[in-house]
Amino acid sequence: MSRTWFITGGSKGIGFETVKLVLENGDQVISFSRTEGKLSRLKTEYGSSLLICLGDIEERDMVVAAAAKGAEKFNGIDIALSNAGMMLGGMIEETTEEEARQIMNVNFFGSLWTAQAVSPFLRDKSGRFIQMSSIGGIMSWMTSGLYSASKFAVEGLTEALAQELAPFGVHVTIVEPGGYWTDLYKKLHNSKRLPDYQELHQQMDAFAKEQEGQATDSDPILAAKTILKLAALPEPPLRLILSDSLFDGVIEATENKIAGWKAEESLSRESEKLIPMPEGYLADK
Repeated sequence: MSRTWFITGGSKGIGFETVKLVLENGDQVISFSRTEGKLSRLKTEYGSSLLICLGDIEERDMVVAAAAKGAEKFNGIDIALSNAGMMLGGMIEETTEEEARQIMNVNFFGSLWTAQAVSPFLRDKSGRFIQMSSIGGIMSWMTSGLYSASKFAVEGLTEALAQELAPFGVHVTIVEPGGYWTDLYKKLHNSKRLPDYQELHQQMDAFAKEQEGQATDSDPILAAKTILKLAALPEPPLRLILSDSLFDGVIEATENKIAGWKAEESLSRESEKLIPMPEGYLADK
């Protein structure tokens, strides 16, 4: 039996490759994105199996309307892939309020609107929700602080969502990709540099120049193939790393976090002692 997917950011990159594979697999797709892009070619080939909804992921009403329209056309939604996102480069101090709000609007609030839009339909079908996060949602690097902040927020949001939808038989997975040759790099916006960080930027620029012509990342079709395999698992994991080159580094970084907590375990434990509610505690709330 064919299934219906709701995919945000489906006009390019991992989103597009997933839309393509899903259609090739005989399923239907509701694609939500700002532009149609390469989807027009798929529309010609797959016709009514692909519903293209254009809109802004930052606008909750648009996302909700697209999910409702698609669910009405295809009699529900079985799988949702929350994939829309953007990148931002720059030191924390260099980031403007406008830049910070935009990346949170796209990456975090866009994911929130998607979750809210599809949850009613997924609950009806005991479906699946797949949230694209990033390795940057597990660990952060200099100049990627705002990007990581948005992905860390997405991870927390989705972890709670998994618990809330589990009683309805909905499986939720946070997917954490490494590097892929997508348009994220082409559309990367960098904050205006401050003179105070000139030396750090020069060091990073020098490293980038050394690596010029040697950069390596993966074909997004590999991520798309894995997403389809993930969607077929009877008991999918809460989190799935999509990377070979960074897998060991993520494990090491996580183990270092645990080691850091354990190193000051006594200080942590002495900071809290559970006691009953103080008398009159709620009287002046």
